[in-house]
Amino acid sequence: MPNATPKDNISLPVLKAWARIFELLECIYDHPYDREGFQEAVVNLYGGDKSSKSVFRGMAVPTLRNLGLIVGYGDDIRASANGSLLHIAKKEKESEGLRVLRAILVEIDENIGVLPYLAEKPTVSANDFLQDWLNRVTTSKIRKSTGPKAQERASRERLLDWINFLAFSEMLYKNHDQIRIDNMNLERTNGDLDITAHDKSRNFQSLLFASYRKIVFEQKGIGTVELDNLRQETSVQLYKKYKVVLTERQFNKLLSELPKASDKYVIALGRSMGADEKLYFYQGKYYQTLFIRFLTPEEVTHG
Repeated sequence: MPNATPKDNISLPVLKAWARIFELLECIYDHPYDREGFQEAVVNLYGGDKSSKSVFRGMAVPTLRNLGLIVGYGDDIRASANGSLLHIAKKEKESEGLRVLRAILVEIDENIGVLPYLAEKPTVSANDFLQDWLNRVTTSKIRKSTGPKAQERASRERLLDWINFLAFSEMLYKNHDQIRIDNMNLERTNGDLDITAHDKSRNFQSLLFASYRKIVFEQKGIGTVELDNLRQETSVQLYKKYKVVLTERQFNKLLSELPKASDKYVIALGRSMGADEKLYFYQGKYYQTLFIRFLTPEEVTHG
């Protein structure tokens, strides 16, 4: 676990709709590249009792985007690799959805520090937690007002949303005013985030190549593929075949460790031309696309 000392200047995501995260994911998964359909599904999810702006723009989209579960804007909005993996796991069963959700939240919390803080305490009251953390949250982007009371309210809201979301994922126990970590689920999640796990490390290359070939086929032979599409296909296939959790961050680490050239293949990375989302950072540069040239008939057939 990272250092348990609370960090300064923490930026917490907007999580107005965390309690309905799985339903919101289903809305976007059913309506990729269809902003109007996505918006209608979200409004219907909330019973149509709130305006489109407050539900869709003010709650659903910020929650999904700040968790990294959607990418794209306008008519190009769709589930990200992490969002697709989370949706597929939830369709398997509730416990699997929560398992993947915990992995995603633990990675996000590495930049926050709540989990290592709680891991060192048998239990802590919500009031004590807020006392330790309120002054550490960056509020400059939370409210336009610079008034201290408005900043404190915003900080408190963000912190409690994060705690409640961690409890929703069953990473924490929250009983009235008391908070404590679920050490068993934390240990399991750390195992899910281990890129050296046998099924993950052993099967990554073959499934990466198989996913690449599938995308190329769907693109009618165009060999340059978007890395985010490759992340999504690889993580979903790895989960379906082996019930292994491969987040976007793990994919990037494993791809970085994979030799880019061998006697069987050559991998070429394409640079991004703009401020695109979900770029792959490798050896000091950002990349958006990938092309694989297979050098042997066996590799072309089997990966």
